[in-house]
Amino acid sequence: MGNKKKLVQLLAGFAFLIGFSNSALATPSSPDETVKGGWSEDGGYFSTTERKISPSAEVIVDHNGWAETNSWGAERAVGTTWWKDTYHYTRARMELPGGNAVTDSGRQYGYVNTYAASPYADPNFLAKTYYGKD
Repeated sequence: MGNKKKLVQLLAGFAFLIGFSNSALATPSSPDETVKGGWSEDGGYFSTTERKISPSAEVIVDHNGWAETNSWGAERAVGTTWWKDTYHYTRARMELPGGNAVTDSGRQYGYVNTYAASPYADPNFLAKTYYGKD
């Protein structure tokens, strides 16, 4: 895992040198404003809302993200979301530092349960998943 972090840091420096703007490198890890939360291989779970539990302590949204490795060593991001009584999406991406997608499942919409898996990519990229609604 330490080698992956070093490579990510190297890629971030390289991206800066080849012309990404400072604002692109400082972009939050979400690809758009509709994101409510997600998971990142390098940072764990995150949420853009204050809470995931209603006042009655009933869970209203549950998101899980992880990285899967195939037999050839390639990696993909996988995410599932359960969101009570809500039409929403789950999205899975392999990304460069700064949030630029290398592979992307696109938004996988559904009611209550959704699943998304990005195409496989080099394991040195970061696996990230997102959930949200329009």
